[in-house]
Amino acid sequence: MVIPFERVRLFRFCLATDPYPTGLETAVQREGLLLRLETDNDTHWAEASPLPGWSRESIDDVIAAVRRRRFDAFPSLRFACDSLMSEHAAGSLNVPIARLLSGDRGQVIAAAARLAEQPVAAVKLKIGRQSIRKDIELVRQVQQSLRPDQRLRLDANRAWSLADAIRFGNNCDPSTTDYIEEPTNDPSHLEAFYEVTKLPYALDETLIEQRYTPEQFPRVSAFIVKPTLIGGRAEIESIASSAIPIVFSASFESMVGLSHIARLAANHSPDIPAGLDTYRWLRSNVVTAGVEFVDSHISVRWPLGIDECRLVEVPL
Repeated sequence: MVIPFERVRLFRFCLATDPYPTGLETAVQREGLLLRLETDNDTHWAEASPLPGWSRESIDDVIAAVRRRRFDAFPSLRFACDSLMSEHAAGSLNVPIARLLSGDRGQVIAAAARLAEQPVAAVKLKIGRQSIRKDIELVRQVQQSLRPDQRLRLDANRAWSLADAIRFGNNCDPSTTDYIEEPTNDPSHLEAFYEVTKLPYALDETLIEQRYTPEQFPRVSAFIVKPTLIGGRAEIESIASSAIPIVFSASFESMVGLSHIARLAANHSPDIPAGLDTYRWLRSNVVTAGVEFVDSHISVRWPLGIDECRLVEVPL
């Protein structure tokens, strides 16, 4: 990809957050990198923030790659560079987002009841962290709390054996369930899971691992695409060529990264609620203007306003 290197500057940031999971740990801040591209008429920003516990590259790896001008070296950097080159024609956009339920059982059910009164089309719930019986009970209560027209997305993060996944799926109402993300610890069992339960499944980790083939997953319902973990335009266009619905999703990026994931969602799946609700975990921000979350939509207008006082420049 052609990047005018002499016009690129690199900055680090560190934002306070509410606790969020990163692999086996819980983080209370988000560190990352912003790239700034100076053009004759404007300044453009993009984000390369590897997610600890999920990304194979670190922040230091990305810095080293930028210094070597290896802009295609890592998924997060490919996403950032394509974002820089795409922002010129971005203008403004407005796309729907899904809401993420979190907290203990009582908090989740209370939040679902509140969302039933709001213009929310899709709601996501993480499962697989407690007993299957408790997950079944929780999902039923959430489904009862939501409106009939609100779709529930479930994410099990490969928590179960095929037998346990089937037990869960046979006790889950598919009529209000959008899909469940990778319920089995072995992706090759997903088709068998669907055959028995008829509960739609979506691929997430399998895409990140580049293990998807149409032959192995002929009845996949959706692709969960996280650009920070998957990459840039080439990877996303390859995934989009399958004509499977794409749900663009965040990896706890700053508002800069979220704005560009929203741009991809607007281009590829404008009517599918994107998984960008992670903005609610941010307790500080580098963006001062250009990004708003209103009525379960994200609105973006470029160029973004950036608080450069929160940034530390990285020498190149």
